[in-house]
Formats: sequence, structure tokens, C-alpha cells
Amino acid sequence: MAQPSKAVFMIKQYQGEGEIKSEWVRIGVAFTNQDGSLNVLLDALPVQGRLHIRDLKPRKKKDTGIQYLPFIEAA
Repeated sequence: MAQPSKAVFMIKQYQGEGEIKSEWVRIGVAFTNQDGSLNVLLDALPVQGRLHIRDLKPRKKKDTGIQYLPFIEAA
């Protein structure tokens, strides 16, 4: 199967700290066909009915501050 070329987001708007804010929730991926059309695979359905599809970018790794030690097998 081909690799997805786009990410699908639901944009949820809410009232916070006296202003309207947006939260982007990734709910699926999309594949671009040879003719430019899209096949969309969703893991969830948006409640507000609004989707945003954009080019897939690699996710940034978060620095958790946790340092992992190498695994040492018992003798």
C-alpha cells in the first residue's frame, strides 16, 4: 500500500480565556491518486463537520527530559 501524503484534522473551536481558540485533532490520513483526487481514511468523524487536509509533515519529537539507560542483560 502507498504511503499517505496528507494528514486530516478536525478543527475544534472553543471559548477560552475570553477569546475563541482552536484545537487541531488529527483524525486520519489521505492518499493522493494519480489524477490528483484523494482517498481519505478517517479514524473518527468530526462532530462539527469540519475537516482540514494538509500535506503530511514529520512529527517533531518532544523532549521529555527522560534519559533512557541501555538495556543490560543479566549474566
